[in-house]
Amino acid sequence: MTGMNETKNVMTKMRKKKVFAIPRHYEELGAYLQKMRLKADLTQRAVAMELEYSSAQFISNIERGIVVPPLRKLKMLIDLYGIPTDTIMALILELERKRLVKALKTGS
Repeated sequence: MTGMNETKNVMTKMRKKKVFAIPRHYEELGAYLQKMRLKADLTQRAVAMELEYSSAQFISNIERGIVVPPLRKLKMLIDLYGIPTDTIMALILELERKRLVKALKTGS
């Protein structure tokens, strides 16, 4: 029985969500990517297919700021939407700067 409990404890620990010391919010990045997708006249489904996802849900999650795309997929989005690399880099760096300033000033 002890071995079974140890296995259960290990599995529970593995399922725990990653907790960041400073919370991350990707709503601005998601909104920008959605704006650029619409400007490119693409559906979430079309983008999902280009990025080799089986459904549009991941694109929806990106655009709602729930997740940030992996770097390889972000590069594909940049190319697909025709976004200058410097523009997306500046946006991401500014979002991270704001996050750090807030965390250092408020301690959250």
